[in-house]
Amino acid sequence: MFVRKLRLKKDERALLLKDGDFVEILGPGEHARFDPLFRLELEKFSMEKTRFAHRLENYLVRVEPEIVEREFHLVDLGPTEIGLRYEDGVLVEALAPSTHRLYWKGYVDQRFERYDISTQAAIAPELLAQLDALTDEKRKTMMIIRKFCVNKDERALLFDRGDFVAILGPGEHIRFDPFRRLELQKFALAETRFDHRLDDWLLKVEPELVAREFHFVELGATEVGLVYEDGVLVAVLAPNTRQLYWKGYIDLRFERIDISTDFAIDAKLVPQLIACTGPGFKSLVTGGDGVFGVQVPAFHVVALYVNGKLHDVLEAGAYAFWAFGRDLRVDFVDLRLQVIEVTGQEILTKDKVPLRVNLNAGYRVTDVATAFAKQAKPADFLYRELQFGLRAAVGTRTLDELLENKGVIDQVVADHISRRVQGFGIEVDSVGVKDIILPGDMKMILARVVEADKIALANVIRRREETAATRSLLNTARVMEDNPTALRLKELETLEKVTEKIDRISVFGGLDAVLKDLVKLR
Repeated sequence: MFVRKLRLKKDERALLLKDGDFVEILGPGEHARFDPLFRLELEKFSMEKTRFAHRLENYLVRVEPEIVEREFHLVDLGPTEIGLRYEDGVLVEALAPSTHRLYWKGYVDQRFERYDISTQAAIAPELLAQLDALTDEKRKTMMIIRKFCVNKDERALLFDRGDFVAILGPGEHIRFDPFRRLELQKFALAETRFDHRLDDWLLKVEPELVAREFHFVELGATEVGLVYEDGVLVAVLAPNTRQLYWKGYIDLRFERIDISTDFAIDAKLVPQLIACTGPGFKSLVTGGDGVFGVQVPAFHVVALYVNGKLHDVLEAGAYAFWAFGRDLRVDFVDLRLQVIEVTGQEILTKDKVPLRVNLNAGYRVTDVATAFAKQAKPADFLYRELQFGLRAAVGTRTLDELLENKGVIDQVVADHISRRVQGFGIEVDSVGVKDIILPGDMKMILARVVEADKIALANVIRRREETAATRSLLNTARVMEDNPTALRLKELETLEKVTEKIDRISVFGGLDAVLKDLVKLR
């Protein structure tokens, strides 16, 4: 009764405990031990489950190294190490950094591999093939491994705690990530431009990676770049641009244009860059703000200024220019006959009478380059000279002179303006006073003068007519004095006039008495 027999199968191991305290590890077979007080206890472990998870694990490692060496596989990983455990050549477990474990040595063939992830988190191709063979359920148990999927029309940047690791192409990518530090940023290849904080770093530190994954465009200070996608212009790049573009399924083509001397855009390229929208233009491509467009209508020209200087005169049509590093401005010039009005000019005549004069002039620009080379604003120059000419015409003449000859103002202003615009690229076609406005009191005085003048003229005419009538009567009397027949005819004429106003006539003494006695002139 003092001896106990303990039997273990070939696929078992056991811990022998006395009052709960470790005594030894028993292998397969029959074991006899003295146990009069029944203080021994046996804990069995199946070799099918190779993991030794027990409260005595750390104790055995520290106090019983010989037993551990004989009975267990010891896995002791550093803080940057990943462990892979194989059973009979099949990957069954991934171990996180800083793992300390014991595995039974038994009939299951076990193999362990270590990976330092401080410098390389990528998984070798042969290991990737083994991981691919695992089921999703089995993968989930390996929490230190993460899978990243990138579509065929995507690329991705892999980061470890915000630090760049690699560029991932299309497909499934598996990485060790025990602490969930990896992060993925995806980019659609439909958006070919790569704008990221790592642009310059990649160019300087990873030139081979850049050459494999990107198109690199670097422009000089006087160069403009054109970006074509599948033969279509999509973007304009400003000078001094350094830009990366993804290499993908979109066919990219780049052109360089030197704008150091010639900044006019080829006419064939203009419709691809801008579209006319009424008075202005709409950019059709990215970066089109650097394009300066101008639409010149019919019967017009445009004076083009570059950095404040007249550069060219453009005929009717659509034009575009590279505006990078240049200040471009235009003035539209109508070549048709135009009218300029000089209104409300208060001018004193020679006799100190204030007049308000309105003047119209017709002009056209004949030489745009000359007109804008000598004057910033030819229309303003012409307006000012018309003012001067008008003051010269009115200020040197009295009111009476101006009223007597209204055309003198037109003539004087026309002569003045023709001299002043000679050689300025401007032709004045006509000059004419629209109206002359007198002050209110001067209107009344002038009206009275005119009224008095007309009254005097009427009196003169009346006196002249009266004199002529008297002279005619005198001549008639002289004729009748020398000719009795004429006298008699005058008598009869007078009788006829008298009878026209009489309704009834009573005749006494016969008709002969009427003719002889009724009308007696002498």
